[in-house]
Amino acid sequence: MCPNLPKRGWKNNRPSNTHQNITYQDNRHRVKPHTVSYPKTQSTNGTIILILIIIGISVIIYTQYKPSIGGIESYVEGVTDEIKEGYEEVIEVAEEGYHELIDVTKAPPPLDPFPSIDELIQFLDRDNVSDVVYASDFKCGDFAEALVNRAQDAGYELKVASMWDSELDDFIQYVESLEYTTKSGTTTFTTTFSYGSGEGHALCRVIIDSSTYLIEPQNDMVFEILGTGYNVVYFGAVTK
Repeated sequence: MCPNLPKRGWKNNRPSNTHQNITYQDNRHRVKPHTVSYPKTQSTNGTIILILIIIGISVIIYTQYKPSIGGIESYVEGVTDEIKEGYEEVIEVAEEGYHELIDVTKAPPPLDPFPSIDELIQFLDRDNVSDVVYASDFKCGDFAEALVNRAQDAGYELKVASMWDSELDDFIQYVESLEYTTKSGTTTFTTTFSYGSGEGHALCRVIIDSSTYLIEPQNDMVFEILGTGYNVVYFGAVTK
């Protein structure tokens, strides 16, 4: 049986009564206890005790670990110094890389033009690009670029020139009309030079004393460009 509940069938003919902070009513209503209010001083005392406990724990921790605080400060100072040194090293490396980049990206020294046609011919005689055999993986454009690179390595200015369509037809017609003397062993004979078929052709171009010359890098032939055509000034390797 639950405490504080009236017996079954019991009738309360008297007015409501209060006993031990409990109000009894008729058996048609549940018994509801009054709300009990505690003094505020009890909560305040608990707060003060909690604060004192925290202060006590803090004092114990400080007393226990106080000798290590200096070590922590030294450690922090050491880490700070290392970070500073690392930062300075990064700046130094970055500056070195920047200067190296500037050096790399600097324009190459200016190339000198061939001072004369004779010096151009001497350069061609020393060079051996024309000794390379024409092949599917080394064509006219490769010959031209190779000769330009050789000239630039020697400090001379030389460029690649391309020919197409009617300009190329006129050039080939002129070159194939030329006769030159060459040797095969001890035999000397006169022959002509012939080009294979193709849509375009690559040569080298150079300006000497306001005159423009074309160089056939496959055989070192040199042609002066005239107003109405071409004039061969050196037969190159085909005569050797």
